[in-house]
Amino acid sequence: MDIIKKNMALASSGAGKVRNRAPADVQITAEQLVYDANQRMLEKPQQPAVREVITDPEELAQYRSKRRKELEDSIRSHRYNVQLYLTYAKFEEEQKEFDRARSVLERGLDVDYKDTRMWNRYVTMELRNKFVNRARNVLDRVVTLLPRHNQFWYKYAWLEEAVGNLNNARGVFERWMRWEPEDKAWITYIKFEVRAGETDRARAIYERFLAARPTQDGYLRYAKWEERHDQLALARRVYERALDELHADERDDALFTAFAEFEARCGEMERARAIFKLAMSALPPALTRDVQTRFVQFEKQHGGREGIESAMLERRREEYAKAVEENALDYDAWFDWARMEEAGGDVPRIREVYERAIAAVPPVKEKRYWRRYIYLWLSYAVFEELGAADVGRAREVYATCLKLVPHKKFTFAKVWVMAAHLEVRQGDIGKARRLLGRALGVCPKPKLFKEYIDLEARLGEVERVRLLYTKYLQFCPHDVDVWVAFAQLETELGEPERARAIFALGVDQPVLDRPEVLWQAFIDFETEAGDADRCRELYNRLLDRTNHVRAFLDFARFEATHGASFENSRAVLKRAEALFKETGQKEERALVLRELLEVEQSAAAAEGVASTAALRQAEALQPTAVKQRRPIVGQDGTAAGFEEFYDYVFPEERKATGLKLLEKARLWKAKLKAQQAAKAKAEAATAAGDGGAESRKRPRSPADADMGKEDVEE
Repeated sequence: MDIIKKNMALASSGAGKVRNRAPADVQITAEQLVYDANQRMLEKPQQPAVREVITDPEELAQYRSKRRKELEDSIRSHRYNVQLYLTYAKFEEEQKEFDRARSVLERGLDVDYKDTRMWNRYVTMELRNKFVNRARNVLDRVVTLLPRHNQFWYKYAWLEEAVGNLNNARGVFERWMRWEPEDKAWITYIKFEVRAGETDRARAIYERFLAARPTQDGYLRYAKWEERHDQLALARRVYERALDELHADERDDALFTAFAEFEARCGEMERARAIFKLAMSALPPALTRDVQTRFVQFEKQHGGREGIESAMLERRREEYAKAVEENALDYDAWFDWARMEEAGGDVPRIREVYERAIAAVPPVKEKRYWRRYIYLWLSYAVFEELGAADVGRAREVYATCLKLVPHKKFTFAKVWVMAAHLEVRQGDIGKARRLLGRALGVCPKPKLFKEYIDLEARLGEVERVRLLYTKYLQFCPHDVDVWVAFAQLETELGEPERARAIFALGVDQPVLDRPEVLWQAFIDFETEAGDADRCRELYNRLLDRTNHVRAFLDFARFEATHGASFENSRAVLKRAEALFKETGQKEERALVLRELLEVEQSAAAAEGVASTAALRQAEALQPTAVKQRRPIVGQDGTAAGFEEFYDYVFPEERKATGLKLLEKARLWKAKLKAQQAAKAKAEAATAAGDGGAESRKRPRSPADADMGKEDVEE
């Protein structure tokens, strides 16, 4: 009462009211509540079941009555729960009340006769308690009602065989086979007949089995069964029937491998080898890998070198076939496959591979995609000419290839050239000329011109060669090599005026890819002809067009050697030195001055004197190489450090650039070297005696001290 009064007081005062009706931050769902309740029930320790000990018949009868009432009530509440019937029947079986157990199971079967658990419990109960006839009756009922449930057929046949009633067991199997069950059922029937010693019956059942279910596994089982019973001829016949009666989609490499291994076990090596080859030709490429492996192993065990090589070829052939099947444009795989077949020497197979390869035309008409593809055609043509000795087919290959190539977009000079060479080897020069002429008309290329010119040159057709060179120069007037080759041809033919005219026409072209090569060839031609005036005129014309340092140096060397005039060479170099001094090209100027020094040295040697005024002047003009540093500027304009480089300082720049200290250092070094040389000479003169030793130990002279002081000041 006090508690009730206290709660009423709280309620009247408002202290128990909920003031914040907002949802809580953490929400609890109904599922979470149920889950927590179940977890607590699982965590709760289970009480061990109480074991009752019954010692009185009346108490036992009371227990049975109580338990039966509970089970009956459960069944009455849940009539379609099969587990309740099974539990009830098990209870009655434990009480040895078999009639009651059968009654319960029959009641359950009335509810659902398709439930296999009920039938299994029924049969198991009868067999466990050795009611064989009752079990037979139950099995007969169930196989009649549920003929597609094989477990009852197995039990029925096993029961009849176990009690020794073979005829009844055979009758059960016959009833079963009319339903055409799974393979395992037929094999079980066959094994039953074998255990009964009826081999002929077992063979007849195998025949019925293959008629009802013609599968590869069935044939293999039948053949192996015959082999186990030493019926090799019958086993071979089964394998042959499998190859004849099964469709190509119904057989795979396992059948061929088993057949070949069977023949190997029988000692028929040739038959086994033929079966392996048949498998590799009949099966699709995806299924022949295991056959290849088995064939290689077979050849290693039973074959010779040729057999092993043949097996390896078949294996590699399969690999190439798979590669080109995945990517038909894999021309490297086609090349490898074709070379392998060429090594084998099978001409029809080689042609088949080449035909399949050239059928894989690149889908894009760009030359870079066609390069490898064209070499397939060339290899095919070479094989037809040399390998198969069929010139007609080789011509057809070249002609088909030339029709296939889109010459308006790009062409392949090698195809034209090789086709022409084929005609030359066959002695048909006219046809070769027509091919090359057609090539130059459709798609002129430098290589075609060169090959055509080479062909005519070997044939000695000079006029044709000249005409081709003319056409070549009209096609490529900027190509220096053509001008040089044409001029060399005329020189070799003893036509210097024609060669000179060609050179003159070439150097007058407005655009040349390498003009220095043509000028040098022209100058060399005139030099070999011994015409110094023409060479000098060419050098002057060249220097009018370019101020390259190499042109000046070559001109000066020419004057010093072929012109035999050091004065002209000196004039050329001084002209170059003045030009580069004016333009500020220090490296070129340094090269010119070095060449001038060499010319003066050669001139002094020619005059037979050690030095001349011109040589001393040339020495004085030589620049000094000085190592300097300059800043490195990055791409973003920021400083990136310093780099060292060599710069040339010329005599007129030394005073202006403040290098007086460097000049004094050089003079001091020269003076020091002269004093050291004089000292060494004096020591050599007084090498013997104490005087020499005293002279070596004497102190430094005042002159030496003054020189050191001067060096320090400098």
